[in-house]
Amino acid sequence: MSTLAGCEGIVLLSLDENGPAQIVGELTSWSVTFGFNADEFRALGSYYPNRGISAADWSFSFSGYFDPTDPGQSLISAGAILYCKILPIGDGTPATDPEMKGFIYIDSLDSSGSPDDLLSLSFNGKGSSPLIATNTFIGE
Repeated sequence: MSTLAGCEGIVLLSLDENGPAQIVGELTSWSVTFGFNADEFRALGSYYPNRGISAADWSFSFSGYFDPTDPGQSLISAGAILYCKILPIGDGTPATDPEMKGFIYIDSLDSSGSPDDLLSLSFNGKGSSPLIATNTFIGE
């Protein structure tokens, strides 16, 4: 299992893969965790097994400050399935910046605060489609 985490970057949400993406504002941190399976298989007539690794699942966590006027935050609700793009570094140019994207299922949404402070927001969930990484920075 491995985790990528950050406090910068851009998170975009939309209702579907081709829909208008809304930047989620006021985020202070994010993380994406990947689970992997160790696979073993044999070809007929082969004595030695082939081994490999396949992605099993992924999950995410985002936290920040609640903003009722933020169009990206307005899409977030527990039980929602949304298309998510994470641009962990760069200026938001998907053609050159690393990008992770896939459908997410939001299984928890929490807000908390006090009368004299900002209201905090966090939401967590699991990937509901393969996570696709482009212009990858993993291992660089």
